[in-house]
Amino acid sequence: MSDEVEEIKNRLDIVDFISQYLTLKKAGQNWRSLCPFHKEKTPSFMVSRDKGIYKCFGCNRGGDVFTFAMEMEGLNFREALELLAQKTGVPLLRAKNALEYQQEKDEKSRLYQLNLLTARVFRKILLDHPAGKGALSYLKERKLTSQTIKKFILGFAPSGQGLEKILQQKGFTDKEIQQTGNPTRFTQRIMFPILDVMDNVLGFSGRATRADQEPKYLNTPETIIFHKGNILYGLEKAKSEIKGQDFAVLVEGQMDVVSSHQASVENAVATSGTALTEDHLRILSRYTQNISLAFDSDDAGQRAAQRAADLALEYGLNVKMIVLPASFKDPGEIASQSPKLWQEVAKSGIHVVDWYFQKAFAPYKQIGLGLDSLSKKTIAKQLLPVIKRLPDPIERDHYIQKLAKNLAVSERTIEEALGKVKESSAKQTKTTLPSKSQISVQKYLLALLLLSPDLWPKETLSEIFTEEDVWQVYKTGQKMYNKNTQRDFKQKVLSNLPSNLKTKVNFWLLEAEAKVKDSSKEELQKEINEIINRLENIKREKIKQDFAYKIAQAEEKGEIREMKKLIEQLSEAFKQEK
Repeated sequence: MSDEVEEIKNRLDIVDFISQYLTLKKAGQNWRSLCPFHKEKTPSFMVSRDKGIYKCFGCNRGGDVFTFAMEMEGLNFREALELLAQKTGVPLLRAKNALEYQQEKDEKSRLYQLNLLTARVFRKILLDHPAGKGALSYLKERKLTSQTIKKFILGFAPSGQGLEKILQQKGFTDKEIQQTGNPTRFTQRIMFPILDVMDNVLGFSGRATRADQEPKYLNTPETIIFHKGNILYGLEKAKSEIKGQDFAVLVEGQMDVVSSHQASVENAVATSGTALTEDHLRILSRYTQNISLAFDSDDAGQRAAQRAADLALEYGLNVKMIVLPASFKDPGEIASQSPKLWQEVAKSGIHVVDWYFQKAFAPYKQIGLGLDSLSKKTIAKQLLPVIKRLPDPIERDHYIQKLAKNLAVSERTIEEALGKVKESSAKQTKTTLPSKSQISVQKYLLALLLLSPDLWPKETLSEIFTEEDVWQVYKTGQKMYNKNTQRDFKQKVLSNLPSNLKTKVNFWLLEAEAKVKDSSKEELQKEINEIINRLENIKREKIKQDFAYKIAQAEEKGEIREMKKLIEQLSEAFKQEK
């Protein structure tokens, strides 16, 4: 196993791999990006090609290609190993196929297999069984092709009894059936399997086939593998296209996604039975900073679009609104009736704030009234909170100018009014992000010395390196150090450390490199001297505190002789130092 892991790391460039998910920019010897794991405006996510690691100095997450794949795709180590082995062509001695996964006692793998079998049963019924004839006719009426139906594994659930028998015959227990949210609960519904980016079937959404069926869409409940608040329907098929086009089209329903992909709008995704959440936005932001909202044209759809837009703006994404042609009620309808038109409309989004402007001014334009003071006040009340939410000052200033011009008032008036607008409740309650993490002063100093061996102090620093792992690295370096070893000194020290400690040191080096990448030798020397002085002062204060405690204890016990002895020792310690 360890040989396979090392072979994969040797073949896979971590910068190239992470670039499939993030836009990396060169930063000295390393690469930098906005962190995909937490919201930030200033990039603190660093990748080191030569060390083969990444580290975010904002949320403190870090690791190698395996941990990145696990974090981004929600995989366990075994799944990440197989994914990367496939990418690099490294043969695994114990490559696990679907049957082996099913035979193992890994709980999630069993549930994935159960759901996959369920999806295939539903698809078989839809395509080949008389019970699915009506549902198949409906999908054909929506102009879905057989290829699209198979691609999205669409199916039909006539009743749960037959499915339950099949699952039991295949060795799945009642407990496992319940753990998946019990797919036998779906009756007389067109089934949309919901997959993750690794093509695991997480759950289902079932669309009613009769007018009297409630609800219209029935979804798998929350399970250990299905969390609707962070699942985007169709992302497994859309992620490459989203990254390539650098924007995602967010629609409301599964049918909108399926029809859009058939119409070659393959960057479309949807939430799964819930409103848009920050987790959805966090996932989308891994692939792009730009989203276009294409929600239904009815009142409910427009209210949902507004909530989604507000949340995405506050999250810091670039948001556009796609306005559907008046004769269509949803994206799926356009996609099925006029694929070329939907391709054009999907790219025609307007900035969300311009959309708000259109909505605010529309009533007055429609009834032909001029803008009196009350009308201006009403419009401003709608638009000022939207402008306030814009995180970018240039963008905010643009819309201040636009609103002032459209209302025929001064920009100063708009700015004064904007200053009185309260932050939105969503913004007030937003979770505070973790502060910038920092390695300890001792680790930082040691990293600087490894990066600049010509500045390695002649005097010993043994007494100020009190952290065990720092002391071990310093001791190794001190033994090896001389003028002849300055070249490649860092690599020589690393090669003499245990593997677990070597990994730690690489993270210290990555952070130190980020902090001093543009520093001159003189600045580095000054930094090193200041840190040494600081650590020595800390050491002195600790000595004083230790003596003070011991002296107080002796005084409390009435041990006058011991107290005098301690005072003399304290005096002698600092006299020698001077």
